[in-house]
Amino acid sequence: RLYIDGTELGKTPVGSLTPDHINRWWARVKDSGRNNAHQVLSKVLQGAVLLGDRPDNPLKRCPDVKRKRKRTEVEPLTVAEIEALADAAGAERRGVSEYVRERDRLLVLVLGYAGLRAGEAAALRPSDLVNGCRLRVHRAVNKVTREDAYVGEPKSDAGKRTVTVACSLWDDLRAFAVRFDVPATAVLFHGKDDALLHHQAVNHVISGAGERIGLDVNSHQLRHSAVSLLIDGGANPRQVQTFVGHSDIRMTLGTYGHLFDQSGQDLANIMENLREQHRNGD
Repeated sequence: RLYIDGTELGKTPVGSLTPDHINRWWARVKDSGRNNAHQVLSKVLQGAVLLGDRPDNPLKRCPDVKRKRKRTEVEPLTVAEIEALADAAGAERRGVSEYVRERDRLLVLVLGYAGLRAGEAAALRPSDLVNGCRLRVHRAVNKVTREDAYVGEPKSDAGKRTVTVACSLWDDLRAFAVRFDVPATAVLFHGKDDALLHHQAVNHVISGAGERIGLDVNSHQLRHSAVSLLIDGGANPRQVQTFVGHSDIRMTLGTYGHLFDQSGQDLANIMENLREQHRNGD
């Protein structure tokens, strides 16, 4: 729907597609959507070959039509940077309401300390603030078009989780819901005329606050920062997997493995402490 419908490529029978069709289509795909567009087309053509609708996959004869290289490792923010970003998001600005300023401040904190995805944060409701300083994450705002979005399922079943967060953050979220009289079943954070905030809208909030203090930052970097802080504090891979809602530990290690101590110094310290206890007769 986003990349193929309505294009020359989409109107051409799959058995008649040629490299020329693909190259012309690719030239019109925006850079920001190329990875997803390539993935969709690749699956369609592979399926067509398997079903016998095509003798070959013409995408393989288009050397310039390829996914972008894997992004470099994300640089996590420090606690000081997250707090400065939150302050910038909530700072008084001409024409910006009190609700929006506090909404933006809390969005930064939820992403930076609770590690939620942008769509998960945008789907939070007051009823998701569970006693014990916990957030129940079981919905996400999904984007259809630039204007349209809906509340649906998280990225995977593992995305449905309950996250224990700093009680100071939980208290701020509860106070926000009370202060602005947000109904229990309504989203905490909404846009103009109660519109849902999809991930691009959340990113706009984050990047805008970053520009005001000289930081180039987005929602994914804040989520990454939350994980980095946990790992620095001693969290193990399994805890991180549950925290971020990954269905497979390999995904967690593939994404955040570089943040764990690779030198083995932590393990060596454990052994040294055990020997020291033995020498002291403990």
